[in-house]
Amino acid sequence: MSTKGSQEHLSVNSMHDIIAKEIKNHPKREIFHIEVEGKKVWVKRARKTGSNLLHKIAYMITKNPIVIPVEDKTPQEALKFESSKLQRLHKLSIPVPKVIEITKNYFILEDQGSTVYHRIKKNLEDNPEQILEKIIIELSNLHNINEFHGGSQIKNFTYKNDKIYFIDFEESFSRDIDIEELQFRDLFLFLFSISKLNIEVNYENLIQKYIDLTKKKNVIEKFHTLSSKVNFLMKLVENKTIWNLIDRDTKSVYRLLTQLRNISPKAE
Repeated sequence: MSTKGSQEHLSVNSMHDIIAKEIKNHPKREIFHIEVEGKKVWVKRARKTGSNLLHKIAYMITKNPIVIPVEDKTPQEALKFESSKLQRLHKLSIPVPKVIEITKNYFILEDQGSTVYHRIKKNLEDNPEQILEKIIIELSNLHNINEFHGGSQIKNFTYKNDKIYFIDFEESFSRDIDIEELQFRDLFLFLFSISKLNIEVNYENLIQKYIDLTKKKNVIEKFHTLSSKVNFLMKLVENKTIWNLIDRDTKSVYRLLTQLRNISPKAE
């Protein structure tokens, strides 16, 4: 009898026992970590994806890549999509957590550190912009192999041993959507998410780094087009009364677009 095989079997059984207990005690918890024999792993339960009707109508009218609706998937379809994508990207040497095991109702992932959002919010990084540049590099690498993230907010990047990792790939989109649009959406979502951190960020440097690595020279033009399409709304937001009524996310979008529309293409 193989001792190693027996230990692995016990370890897997132990994980499932702990997970079952966690789900029983916290039935609404969809993502959580556990420790098995001193090792931290993450559990992600199956959950449906999709966009509401207003979101879908907004895209139908505007064709704005920022509001591309997420594909409707059942919990099991979403679980299969995300776990398969993680496995595929891992084989392509994209920095994602390794999938340890997949079941009908959840999958188990290696731990790859705390989120960049948490580290910056808690002032755990001396040079946040350096971390943000590392994310841009990895996002560029992902786009250069004709892939997209889908949920590229800063909360979906982790940092461990000086290395960035992607997490949360459950969102998918219609096959009719151009990959270039999805990649532009990735870039915008990332920039938008860091605009909410209330830290000094040189967006021009980050965008130029992305352009240098991907050769996508049209992204600045896309930002300008996006800004011009909502120019009326931006002017409306500048009204003091309106400004005091809108939510934080809308203010963050306004600040970001104001900065992005002032960025000019780098001279060749």
